[in-house]
Amino acid sequence: MGRVGVTCALLVATCCLSTSLAATGPMDVYAQEAANRVGLLEHCQALGFARAGDVENARKILMNRPAMPPDAILRAAEGDGKKGKLLAAGQYMSLEQLADRSHMTVGQICDGFVENASVAADMIDHP
Repeated sequence: MGRVGVTCALLVATCCLSTSLAATGPMDVYAQEAANRVGLLEHCQALGFARAGDVENARKILMNRPAMPPDAILRAAEGDGKKGKLLAAGQYMSLEQLADRSHMTVGQICDGFVENASVAADMIDHP
């Protein structure tokens, strides 16, 4: 599946999630999602679908956020990502659920996160 498929799958995840996440403001949610992506890429790395550099790209994105919620909130979001739980639009879904709903594999979902982190980190490095 190509980039469009992965992008559509991530949009499905955003639209179809059920459990709410409390946050103090929209910037907190974005930072939590960025921390969650760090954990997800670590999860993908453990599965063999990402490398250490991909995780570092995700960390670079997280550290580039202008406002950050308390560290405990970020650690919790990252920890959930390490367990394979995707945080999008303030809600959680497992990578397996996303893959199933998107008719993709977990590896394809991880590939999308790897590519997105690479592009975003490159934009940070070369504004």
